[in-house]
Amino acid sequence: MKKIRHIVLFLRTLSDPYQLAIFKSISQTAKDKGLLVWAVQSERIDHTFSFDKHSACKFLKFFEADGVIFLSSAMFLDGNMTTERLKNCINNLPCVSVGYNYSGIPSILIRNRISMTNIVEHLIKVHGYKTFLFIGGEKYHNDNMVRESVFKRTIKRYAEKFPDIHAEYAHCNWSEHQTFAFMKDYLARHPNKAPDAIVAANDNMAIGVLKFLRSVHEPAWQNVAVTGYDDIPQSASEIPALTTVSQPLQKLGAAAVLGLKSLMEGETVPMRLHIDTEVRIRNSCGCAVEPLKDKKTLDYKNEYAPNYQFRFKADYYLNIVSTFAQELTDIDSIPALCASLSGFLNMLEVPIFYLFSFSKQNNQMWYETGSAQLIYSRTAINEVYNNFLSEHINLKDFFHRDFPSDVRSIFLLRAGQKEIGFVLFEIDPELQPYICSAFAFIENVLRRVSDLETEKQHSALLEKEIQLRSKALVAVHEKLKQEAERRLAVEAEVLRISELERLRFSIDLHDDICQRLAGISLYCKSLLKMEELPTNALPDLASLIDETLTRTRAYAHDFFPLELDSVSLKEALFLLCESSGSQMGLHCDFEWLSNSDTKFHTTQKLNIYRIFQEALHNVSKHAKARKAVLRVTEESKGTLFELIDDGIGVEQSKEIAKKTRKKSVGLGMRSMEYRAHQIGAEYSIKPSVPCGTIVSVMLPNPSV
Repeated sequence: MKKIRHIVLFLRTLSDPYQLAIFKSISQTAKDKGLLVWAVQSERIDHTFSFDKHSACKFLKFFEADGVIFLSSAMFLDGNMTTERLKNCINNLPCVSVGYNYSGIPSILIRNRISMTNIVEHLIKVHGYKTFLFIGGEKYHNDNMVRESVFKRTIKRYAEKFPDIHAEYAHCNWSEHQTFAFMKDYLARHPNKAPDAIVAANDNMAIGVLKFLRSVHEPAWQNVAVTGYDDIPQSASEIPALTTVSQPLQKLGAAAVLGLKSLMEGETVPMRLHIDTEVRIRNSCGCAVEPLKDKKTLDYKNEYAPNYQFRFKADYYLNIVSTFAQELTDIDSIPALCASLSGFLNMLEVPIFYLFSFSKQNNQMWYETGSAQLIYSRTAINEVYNNFLSEHINLKDFFHRDFPSDVRSIFLLRAGQKEIGFVLFEIDPELQPYICSAFAFIENVLRRVSDLETEKQHSALLEKEIQLRSKALVAVHEKLKQEAERRLAVEAEVLRISELERLRFSIDLHDDICQRLAGISLYCKSLLKMEELPTNALPDLASLIDETLTRTRAYAHDFFPLELDSVSLKEALFLLCESSGSQMGLHCDFEWLSNSDTKFHTTQKLNIYRIFQEALHNVSKHAKARKAVLRVTEESKGTLFELIDDGIGVEQSKEIAKKTRKKSVGLGMRSMEYRAHQIGAEYSIKPSVPCGTIVSVMLPNPSV
């Protein structure tokens, strides 16, 4: 089976009569030659845009095209695209340009110069007009530059003979509405000074001028002549009928297809093919209207009825588009869009219609993933509504389906500079302008629904974030509550420990110092009753006082060791171990295996000292130990302090304390743990092997 060759036609929009006429010719010629046409409508390219980034170019890899036709006069502004860039963008496929000449690319061109000269000469020679207003398209557009330069040269040539001939120049964007707006502004500046004739660079602008002239009532503007260029179908049905230049658009399209077919078959074709134009003299230039009464009925039907029939159909289809646009005004969901779209397509009798939306997948664009989401599909046998969450369709597979028609139109949907989707459809060529006009309303709905979906997603994410934050705040509140309760408990424990320490200190003073002082007092009183003091009385008394003074100093030292302010922690702990023998009756060795104590600040030194002072006190008082060792070592996590004794063990000590109703053991242990936490240290107390207890404190390094 012979493979069907695919060609791609790139143009701006089929709502423009000029582009539509060429499209019809290309479609018919391609069908006659057994070619399948993809007509891609997309944004125009100006000096700010490069074709290699153009939406239409991105579609090429999905079509597997055999050749390309550029309607360059509609797609490009002259000077923007070089031949090399153009060929690179289409992977050097065979291509033909319609409208602009590109070196190395076969180009189908129109001879503009002779016809524009003929129109100006007709206005001057036949009608005697002297003042002109030329309205061009974009100033640097190739067609405009050619037509404007010919107009200027012709005016200049006649002005040399007739000095009162002169012209003004203005530029619009080839459209009716901008030309209408320009004319309103021009009238405001020249209310009583109308030109004899207005020459427009295309028919759309000329029709805009005619509509403006029909809307004004200033006498000076009642008889202004108007001419156009292109001879679009509407120009003949205007009131008055528009004098213009007829471009053989059917010949343009047919020549483009035939030239491309020859290229694809390896044949040589001419690089430039020029097609002549012809001036169509009608009524808008001031030529008289031929009376209808002199025309036969058959002639009337053949020459005038088609224009009125065209107007009737145009009004009918424009009303359908207008109704569709009104329906879309308040639509904010895809199902509602699909329902309204279905009715609109029914009215236009559209057999094939697919609406796709673009969305990122894994942060990749549609032309990178080669897929898009199908929102709506319509064929001869079924109709399907989807939504923005529908599955992604592989575009290459989709474009290679069997479609009934040999011409498949594609319209790129945009929101500003962003590509939001595309439409693939098949429709009667006569209805192309109307359905293309409706795509602007579909773009607005898709953008609105997309924004709403985005807002919903943002709202959902925000709600989720609020819930997470609220949950986190509840958790934080609970932690703060627990921390507050813990701190209250700690503060209460600290107060209780402080009270118990003061109680213990007062008990020690009462049971020791006060008893010693009471004994000294009684001894002194007994000496007063003696008539003669024993020889050893004063030495004994001095000894008792010295011992009491020593005990008092020891209690004061224990309560706050003043030497910590002047000595290192190493020296303070060494002195603590030395004093344990005289004060507590316990032999305690001291082993300092750490490098230095310069990193210990005052709070750390005081709390470490207090912990092991309390530990030695507990060992001497409750553990029944004979000896102990206080060892300080350096580890990776920090400095480890350990007091190891050979006593009965902490559990047995607790049991004895319970039986004797002494609480000082529990108090001391809580006090030690509290002090360790105050300096961020890890505190533990565990049995030693084979007997005894190990009290350890791990003071972490500042970086741990």
